[in-house]
Amino acid sequence: RLLQAILEALRGEKQIDQTAAQSRALLTTIRALFIPQNGANLAEAEVGALATFDKVYDVIRDVVRRADSATDQWITGTIDSLGAIGSVKVSSVAKVIFLLQHLNPQSQRRVRVSAENVAALLYPRLGAPWDPHLKDVRLACEKLRDEHFVGEEPETGFRFYRAEEQSFQKDVARQPVDEAKLRALLFGTVEAEVKALALDSLVVAGGHKLPVTVDVHASAHSLPDPLGRASGLSLQVLWQKTGSQAVHTSLLAAQYASALHLALWVAAPGAEAEDLARRALKLEGAIAEYANRLGHQAAAFLKAEQAKLNTLKEEALPQAVRAALAGCVAIHRGVD
Repeated sequence: RLLQAILEALRGEKQIDQTAAQSRALLTTIRALFIPQNGANLAEAEVGALATFDKVYDVIRDVVRRADSATDQWITGTIDSLGAIGSVKVSSVAKVIFLLQHLNPQSQRRVRVSAENVAALLYPRLGAPWDPHLKDVRLACEKLRDEHFVGEEPETGFRFYRAEEQSFQKDVARQPVDEAKLRALLFGTVEAEVKALALDSLVVAGGHKLPVTVDVHASAHSLPDPLGRASGLSLQVLWQKTGSQAVHTSLLAAQYASALHLALWVAAPGAEAEDLARRALKLEGAIAEYANRLGHQAAAFLKAEQAKLNTLKEEALPQAVRAALAGCVAIHRGVD
């Protein structure tokens, strides 16, 4: 059924709207897999060999070229020259991504184009080790993404970029990231999430609320003096840069034991949040550059990219920050 669905998607509804035509196309493809054509020749394969979908791509390549000749040229040219990762050719992974993405028209998910599903359709033979195979496929997917051939949509998974999108993604990758802006975006999101948890106030007797000052720090060295004069209640969030040496929370607890007005919140490593913030700033810079260069000609294209930027800033980044905060260590009155 998967093969039939792919053929229908590639040929188009108008071209294959009869049951007899569907059956002929399916039988022709299956027959081609077993004869010495395009390297399939499964009739001569060892017992246990499976019909992988990169071979399906090869035997229906005429259909593929009619559907999208530009991507076919990428796959059989530039991508094929990328070679293999372990036992998996990068071009084989690209072929399966291409076939599966056509099952998701206009972001309507039927099959998620994930590394796991791609690996399943490239599983070479019965009894072959799965974990090394899946690892190789994942690395090949990352290679395709790093080379800006494919992107990954939240709902539908991997898909090939169009030529304009690929050019834009290369611009995104080239954008510099100002570390001060990165810290501002991250810390602003952390503060917003802390306030969303209602930690910027403390309820006392009679239902009154005392304000709590929230500050975010990149290093323990910038934390306030525990012996300093208290100006009010304070929550100090320590969000260290990825790769920094971990702080000893027990030492911080001892150091701030007498600072009753002050609580510390040491966030868990936030590598994912930092990566998302970096991606958001790169995308923001590329959008501004593209708009200045092309103006209204790129308005429709940039509208979609702006929507992605909004999703990054308003959904993905806050979610990653929440995950890091959920794994935090709280310190107050010498207890962590």
